Amino acid sequence: MNSTQVRELEQAGRDLAERLTGRSFGATKVERADAVVGLNSFDETSVFVRVFLNDPPSGKETWDRRELSQLRAAYREALGAVEPPADAYLVLQPATPEPTNPEDEDLSEV
Repeated sequence: MNSTQVRELEQAGRDLAERLTGRSFGATKVERADAVVGLNSFDETSVFVRVFLNDPPSGKETWDRRELSQLRAAYREALGAVEPPADAYLVLQPATPEPTNPEDEDLSEV
């Protein structure tokens, strides 16, 4: 992939991230999103759209499956509008590195 194609892929990734940022799917919210260009498992240049989600609801270890399905559907819709010039992958991540659990706070001092 030449440098012009990489720039086009970077722009497509930014466009995809922008289309998802701030969207809510039930209690699941995309707090921010970005995109990085890298190699996929086949050593092909691809764009990885990272969406950073709010913490799961209190008492839950992860997000609701139906809400994540809605998010993925919105991503597929955005893909159709943006049409990146290479593979584009959706990467889901929590906005905070680790959900805050008051019971675990004392463990960081051990």
